Amino acid sequence: MNSKSKWSFYIKFYPLLIMFVIIFMSIGYASINPIELGINGSATGLFQTYNDLYVKDISNKIRASLNIKKKNGEFVGAYAPYGYKKDISNKHKLVIDNTSAKIVKKIFNLFINGNSITKIANILTKEKIPIPSIHQNMNRGIKSSLFGIWNNRTITDIITNPTYIGNLTQGRTKKINYKSKKRIHTKKQDWIISYNTC
Repeated sequence: MNSKSKWSFYIKFYPLLIMFVIIFMSIGYASINPIELGINGSATGLFQTYNDLYVKDISNKIRASLNIKKKNGEFVGAYAPYGYKKDISNKHKLVIDNTSAKIVKKIFNLFINGNSITKIANILTKEKIPIPSIHQNMNRGIKSSLFGIWNNRTITDIITNPTYIGNLTQGRTKKINYKSKKRIHTKKQDWIISYNTC
């Protein structure tokens, strides 16, 4: 039995023992030499393994809870999509942000009239229209004399987002795993879409 399998076995069948080890190591004994206490390096590995599994379990439970909210048509993001804002009386509901909504309409009109993604980005940049992140900061009271440079990814994300036709779409990006903050774009079939909700 390898080390990882061994600790998984202990965690499954001896949870009280594991909790004792964790409590013992967290109440002030961390600075003491483990060997002096009769604890070898394996105990530290056990603690790390248990902690890792615990964090992973919590992460999975949070994700499952958020997915339920998403499927019920509740917005769970930290910030509303560009063109929207959170309803003051209900943070899980989106309402139109008149200022940025005008820019969203402009983007769609430019695209419908045959302008390429790159050209649209260049037009918005030349007109000094604040990019979404700067607009977001301005709404939070953070003043800025910068406008930013619009990029193709931002324009594409707006044009391909069903949210802008009233169908709240979440889960278009996700973290690589619970240990990383890096996000990646998901496949369309993995999006969670709630029709006629915004």
